[in-house]
Amino acid sequence: MSKTNISIILKNSGQSFDSTRLTITSAVSVIKAIREASCVSPDIKWVNDIYLDGRKIGGILCEAVSDASGRISGYIAGIGINCFDSDFPEDIKAKAGAINDPLLSRNRLASLIRSHLLTDIMLPAEEITEAYRSHSFLIGRDISYNDNGLTVMARVLDIGDDGRLHVARDDGTEELLDSGEISVIPNSKDNT
Repeated sequence: MSKTNISIILKNSGQSFDSTRLTITSAVSVIKAIREASCVSPDIKWVNDIYLDGRKIGGILCEAVSDASGRISGYIAGIGINCFDSDFPEDIKAKAGAINDPLLSRNRLASLIRSHLLTDIMLPAEEITEAYRSHSFLIGRDISYNDNGLTVMARVLDIGDDGRLHVARDDGTEELLDSGEISVIPNSKDNT
């Protein structure tokens, strides 16, 4: 399997962003770069996964970096995108995918991701969040997630400006999810 892995280090220059904001911005930048570098149009699965045709083709992990005094000195955005192959281990074969565009250049893709991220990180948070929402395939979908050992069924209502997932549980209770693994219920779409 061929994978494009990049890490982008952003030094803390007093700019107000955190790991969640960087994750959201990175996802938007990755979508833009893939669409520019290939003939495919992937989407985002909250909060840090990139999907194409119902299969995960990439992921993002963003972390803060601290100096010796414990002060945040910067952030690292780690991004991995599967390219060209579909030879996956048996345990993930049904869920994993790749960009199989023969004209795709992995170097160009990495360069575009970097370029878009360095530009997008300067945009207003509301603009990035709106772009993130527009590329999400979750809004209006039914999901399940773990809440203190219990499986909860819910419908995704929105993604908040702070990146939290706004859901309505089956019992009507609404809540905001900060993080965690969610599973999409197959064939669930908003019919409104």
